[in-house]
Amino acid sequence: MMLEDHLGDVLGKARQSAGRSPAEAAQAAVLSESDYAMLEETGRCGQRPNYVALASLLGLDGSKLERLAGGWRPAPVDLSLWRELRQITTRGP
Repeated sequence: MMLEDHLGDVLGKARQSAGRSPAEAAQAAVLSESDYAMLEETGRCGQRPNYVALASLLGLDGSKLERLAGGWRPAPVDLSLWRELRQITTRGP
């Protein structure tokens, strides 16, 4: 199953939620600000970030962040085991 968000999306959302600047995140990751910007934009950069320190700054789990960066994907789900699957659409407030 493909994830909707790549690594950079996860980092950007966590950084914004934590109220941290890109410069702070770059420093924690031991990356230049331009490399960190590339990481958030594409999910990749030229060198290996310090994921554990970055995760700590952003309130994430460092080992899970490293696994995501290493290519972790959710296990496939066998939908044939379900009797049915329905989409429910609602209106917002």
